[in-house]
Amino acid sequence: MLTRLALSMLAAALAGACAVRTPAGRQAASPPGPAGPAQPGIAMPEVNLTLAARRPARPPLVRLHVDVTAKNRSGEPCWVLVSSRAGAAAKDGGIDKLERLSAGATTLGRFLGPAGFYAVALAPGAEIVIANLEIGWWNDPGNSTPPPVEVRAARDVSIGGLAIATWFEGRGAVSGAVAIDAAHARHTSSMAAPGGGPAGVELIGGRGVPIPILDRTHPGGRAAARGDIDRPFTAEGTARDAKAGAAVVSDGEPYYLEGIASWPPGLAGRRVRVSGTLRYRKLIPDPATSGGAHAAGATGTQLVIERPTWKAEGE
Repeated sequence: MLTRLALSMLAAALAGACAVRTPAGRQAASPPGPAGPAQPGIAMPEVNLTLAARRPARPPLVRLHVDVTAKNRSGEPCWVLVSSRAGAAAKDGGIDKLERLSAGATTLGRFLGPAGFYAVALAPGAEIVIANLEIGWWNDPGNSTPPPVEVRAARDVSIGGLAIATWFEGRGAVSGAVAIDAAHARHTSSMAAPGGGPAGVELIGGRGVPIPILDRTHPGGRAAARGDIDRPFTAEGTARDAKAGAAVVSDGEPYYLEGIASWPPGLAGRRVRVSGTLRYRKLIPDPATSGGAHAAGATGTQLVIERPTWKAEGE
């Protein structure tokens, strides 16, 4: 067992100024809590979030499996917190419980409650990649693009008046380069908030920013990363006719025109500018196999421009 003095020393070490760059490392997920003002010496990490899969749940909940990458390029240790809810606004609901998840020598903290989040400590220069981190998204009907996820970095975190290192029972920070799969992490122990919770969350020398999720489950991941889905959109490219209908191909990406089976005579092959609202839609059936024969198709959804209007180059 670690003494109180040892825990205090560990908490003090992790309280040193930190600069985070988002790795895929994590500890319990938490919706954005009060981020607190940025302080000198605190730099937001580079965070990369990539959507690996969507899992069914009771509507309107969608369970997102997200790959997280984070790098602490500073010379001091720091904490990285990833919200467990996509698009959740900062809230003071607090934390009810910690679930400690273990993957090899790495401990990932999953803090449950209205202000839930994942947390991980990174040593100087450490990098972590966390595959399949589950993030909840309460989706409005018609939206196909997950909103950004709040990611925070801090010198230290106080939960219910206790340093976060105490919640981790003195387990050390991640050092070097580490990759874990959250889907296979073991739940090794739990800790309830003092007094039964909810316990308030306070970041010490920290800040938070919303990080967009790059959706690689769709062929149009670049459009999602730019934030183009479910918004007014214009594509400039070459008009092409395909089995799924008329499309404009821009930078190698096909955008199908809603309700247009083929381009009017003389337009196919020309440069065009198409405007409308960009959506993910299922136009092409999935590939199928029957009796050893393979039917052509495409997995996933396609990029579709709804209510399209267009103009050919030179007109």
